[in-house]
Amino acid sequence: MSKYKRWTDADTETLKRLAMQGRPPKEIAVQMGFSEAHLRNQASKYGIRFQHASKRKEWTTKEVAYLRSASAEGVLDREIAAKLNRTVVSIDHKRGTLGIRKPAAISIYNPQSIAQVIKFRMAGASQQKIADIFGVSPSRISSVLQRAGLLRRFDQRRNNSGGQRQSYNRWTSIETGLLRKFLHTGVALEDICSYFPNRSRCSVAFKAKRLTRYWRPTPPLQIPTDTGFPNYPIQSASEEGFRRKLSRCHALLREGKTDIEIAETLRVSEYFVEMQRKFLLKRVSVPHTEGS
Repeated sequence: MSKYKRWTDADTETLKRLAMQGRPPKEIAVQMGFSEAHLRNQASKYGIRFQHASKRKEWTTKEVAYLRSASAEGVLDREIAAKLNRTVVSIDHKRGTLGIRKPAAISIYNPQSIAQVIKFRMAGASQQKIADIFGVSPSRISSVLQRAGLLRRFDQRRNNSGGQRQSYNRWTSIETGLLRKFLHTGVALEDICSYFPNRSRCSVAFKAKRLTRYWRPTPPLQIPTDTGFPNYPIQSASEEGFRRKLSRCHALLREGKTDIEIAETLRVSEYFVEMQRKFLLKRVSVPHTEGS
């Protein structure tokens, strides 16, 4: 036995009678025990027309004229819908029926508009209010705020230890580019953190380490001038690596290697090796071998 209620001839007569009385389809469906969609399908199948007052309103000549003029002036769909007491979907559908071109979308991805959006957001304005000011959707304002780092966009990742999902605030492209600029100009870590109020000091330092392993919060170490070679900052990954390279260079010099061989082995310049040789000659006797 089927669990669904079958449609009978008696149901058809009942539907005709109730439709002639002006009852709406939703009320008839509840009374007869059918869904509204099934009731409308049966009414369409047997040619039964509902006599209740329809919510749909026919477009008048005045409304069509206002739609054409408002679309030409670039008025938003929701403003037109509020003026004509219709939905935004109805406005968009009627524009397509009349062949009216929709106004071009307003771009807010230029620097001036982004600066104004950030200004309104920092002043406490909501996304809907900012969207009404610029005449765009709130989702577009949300996208701008996310790229500017003023709106948290949480992502889910699997935690390896507990097996649960944890949320983290992903770095945006604008934030990453700004951090790269600060790292290249040598700004201190405390000053960098002031430009990222929604991130901790640990988060900024970790992201900086991920971007470039040669970056350090402290200024680069300066070589004293009494060593015999020019005063320039260390370019190695760390001070320990530089000291190991110095020790290796001194050992090769004591072995009597040429400047060219040492430069090729350590991947340094011949000038660097020559300065190290002069530095050692001041303290111990090192056999000098010409490079050529």
